[in-house]
Amino acid sequence: MIASWSKHTLVFQRPAGTSRGTMNTRDVWYIFIFKNGKTGIGECAPLPGLSLDNLDFIESKLDEVCTDPKRFIEDFSLLKTFPSIYFGLEMAHIDLMNGGGQNYFDSPLNQGEAIDINGLIWMGDAEFMVRQVEQKLDEGWKCIKIKIGALNFDAEIDILKSIRTRLTRDEIELRVDANGAFTESDVKEKLNRLAEFNLHSIEQPIKVGQRELLLELCKSSPVPIALDEELIPIVDEADRVEMLNMVKPQYLVLKPSLLGGFAECEKWIELAEERKIGWWITSALESNVGLNAIAQWTSKMKPEGFQGLGTGQLFTNNIPSPLNVKGGKLWMDDAPIWTDVNQFISEWMSPDKTMELQSSGSTKTPKRITAQKKWMRNSALLTGKTFGLQKGDTALLCLPMKYVAGKMMVVRAMELEMDLKVVEPSSTPLKEIESTIDFAAMVPLQLENSLDLLYKVKILIVGGGKVNPQLVEKLQSLPFLGDSSSILPYDRGESKKDYPRQLNFPCTRGSIKDKEGFQSTHIFETYGMTETLTHVAIKSLNSPNKSHVFTALEGVRFETDERDCLVIHVPAVNPKPVVTNDIVELINETSFRWLGRFDNIINSGGVKILPEVVEAQLASVISDRRYFIAGLPDDSLGEKVVLIVEGKEMEISYDSLEKYEEPKEIYFILKFVETETGKIHRINTLKISNIH
Repeated sequence: MIASWSKHTLVFQRPAGTSRGTMNTRDVWYIFIFKNGKTGIGECAPLPGLSLDNLDFIESKLDEVCTDPKRFIEDFSLLKTFPSIYFGLEMAHIDLMNGGGQNYFDSPLNQGEAIDINGLIWMGDAEFMVRQVEQKLDEGWKCIKIKIGALNFDAEIDILKSIRTRLTRDEIELRVDANGAFTESDVKEKLNRLAEFNLHSIEQPIKVGQRELLLELCKSSPVPIALDEELIPIVDEADRVEMLNMVKPQYLVLKPSLLGGFAECEKWIELAEERKIGWWITSALESNVGLNAIAQWTSKMKPEGFQGLGTGQLFTNNIPSPLNVKGGKLWMDDAPIWTDVNQFISEWMSPDKTMELQSSGSTKTPKRITAQKKWMRNSALLTGKTFGLQKGDTALLCLPMKYVAGKMMVVRAMELEMDLKVVEPSSTPLKEIESTIDFAAMVPLQLENSLDLLYKVKILIVGGGKVNPQLVEKLQSLPFLGDSSSILPYDRGESKKDYPRQLNFPCTRGSIKDKEGFQSTHIFETYGMTETLTHVAIKSLNSPNKSHVFTALEGVRFETDERDCLVIHVPAVNPKPVVTNDIVELINETSFRWLGRFDNIINSGGVKILPEVVEAQLASVISDRRYFIAGLPDDSLGEKVVLIVEGKEMEISYDSLEKYEEPKEIYFILKFVETETGKIHRINTLKISNIH
């Protein structure tokens, strides 16, 4: 068992205010445990001024833990003064034991059952807080929790009054959290005023450690009291028992990050239930990694009422997650691909500087490739620059995580701070998409099956195989308004962008709505491979800028070798030249026309024939079928040209072909063999059809 850690700084969407101050960023640390090719990930998320952890020594403690993780796993009590590390290590160990992929607990949440949660209203000026309340009410939340103690108390009372004049206790549950803001001199008066609004509870009305006053309040307060911060410094069970027996609070608020993890929280739950004390579970500004684990555990524990787990949308650079909030409920996307996504995220965020990638094997035998993470990061940034992608844009992952195309979509989302939407890979990836997607990547088969739904996507790149001429022709019938001089970025009122000069067309920010309100999609075919970490060149397939030529992305340069095969220089993602087997017509060092594969060349009677060139010439003749050209052994010619067509027999004219290009035989096959990504597997199709 090997362990390591890394630090991540989360950036709030907007300043997060509490009675203890305002936060713009917060640091978290991730613990990784590696064993038998699997990675377990846990999160340490201490809060300055609140956590028991000494933040000055947290990284040295993490070093100690990662030197001998087995010792600490066997005795978690060694970490009782570092509860956030306790929690992170416990998380990582559970994840590893369950095979990685952030599958921490087998819970109803994992099976599609939602968790009822409260909507959190952050402190700010009165206008800001009212806007938040209005939004939550419009969205149908049934429980709202309001942070109080930073504004003028009368202003906070007015906010509560405005809610209660519209909605009764049966219609909306109200909770408040004072974070210890009240004093001994004003707490009773304020509790009496708050009682007018039929509140469910108030969290931590006074500062920690005022045990006698707390006892008095729990006896007499007209608003039920929930202890939150009060629990954090009490690490010994005897002290917990003493406090609960003395104070007798109405509720406990359990935060695994601050209380030492799941096992410690379960001890609190046992003590609370023995004393008929209510409890609920709350996150503590963790990233989506920690929130995911807490949510799964919460669902497993089956608490009553509303839980405090709605903090996953607070950060601009949060980690992609299967969790989503809708209508006051926390849901988990149960698509199986999320296990692969989460396992990749764990590996990506680890301190290792390299990753193992696998080629798809569509053009040759699959192989493993080691790539530097910094190269993958550079590739993601280059994609963002090329297509004008911005923080907060939505990206769609609909490709398998087994190969580099899927992995790089996750990297782009994380590095460019995009909102990643994930669907199980299928031939119809847009079928269940309900919102607009800013950027998506597909293979040609997915594009062909999504033509009537492309209005959901603004920028679409297509790779993993050549887009056949018939499909390109279909794309021309899609609506595309404007010309190359009038295409503007969408939705933000921006003026015309300075597009990368190396591209000979404006790379639009996305689609434009047509007169019926549908969006037109800008579609690009890409050229790239695993060794170049996806695309290094693109060409537009629709719009007035449709092109037959691939144009390099910024910093990419091309040449050809003695075979007329493309050689790629892309130092930002691979320091060595990438020599391909793709025969091209090199136009200049930044553009080329793709002709075919060197390893597909047919030598027929001394004439070298590129199957892909012949296939292109037959496109207008065989417009509604899949087909390909192959070479088979021939006694007189060495190799003969044959045509393989999917489906029933049909008449085919060779008028568009030169004499030496004409197929000597035609084979009609009911169904072609396909790769995982829907491409025709030529060799296997010939094999199973006994064509040789």
